[in-house]
Amino acid sequence: LDVRGVGGVGGTTQVFVGAESSTSSFGDVLAELRGLDAAEEGGIREVVILVGPEGDFTPEELDGLLERGVTPVGVGEHRLRTETAAIVLLSAAKVALG
Repeated sequence: LDVRGVGGVGGTTQVFVGAESSTSSFGDVLAELRGLDAAEEGGIREVVILVGPEGDFTPEELDGLLERGVTPVGVGEHRLRTETAAIVLLSAAKVALG
């Protein structure tokens, strides 16, 4: 994974990465974002979700993403297939953020 292409972090864009090692629940993070109005200063207007391969990102990849301000989030205690994790994360974001 070339993390140099991950940009737009900060401002009105929030980038998340599904990471098995994360202790932050995606649901909890979305609940916090739900309270931010996109029209207000500091509100989130765009959400980007990165889903890695089965078995998670390598430690080096995660470190590179974290250095760029990406927020690691978990989707639960069970390992999901890549395509399932993408559906779960997108569905949760849609329900929470509209």
